[in-house]
Amino acid sequence: MKRIGTLYLSLLVLISISSCNREVEDRLPGSWSYTNNEIRTVKYSTSTNEESETITGTIDFIDDGTGNLTVNSEKTTFTWSTSEDSVQFFIKGKTINYFVTDNSKDSQQWKSVQVENGSNYSFTIEQEIILAR
Repeated sequence: MKRIGTLYLSLLVLISISSCNREVEDRLPGSWSYTNNEIRTVKYSTSTNEESETITGTIDFIDDGTGNLTVNSEKTTFTWSTSEDSVQFFIKGKTINYFVTDNSKDSQQWKSVQVENGSNYSFTIEQEIILAR
């Protein structure tokens, strides 16, 4: 009888631990409020220009890997996928990879840095995406 109790307790602990560590893919489907804190930096050979912007709206993730982002009443469709601690978006003709820094049930936080280099300039976009239910 003691073995059954120990086995039951072990099974209960294992289920509890596995349910706490859910994958990003399992948590995303549904509607979220969306905040994008973005910093854009352009560096020329002798000067640097930096602008920051906060964009807010709603975002809907659908189980089939598609979704809708609505900002200022403008809806944009996208596709998404996940891989361990990252989320990939294909939106407006380009792919953006985000590193997941918070994967909670009711909040997500992601970061991304995109760099484009030219002959005498570099253009950098740093994004911090915050999702909340």
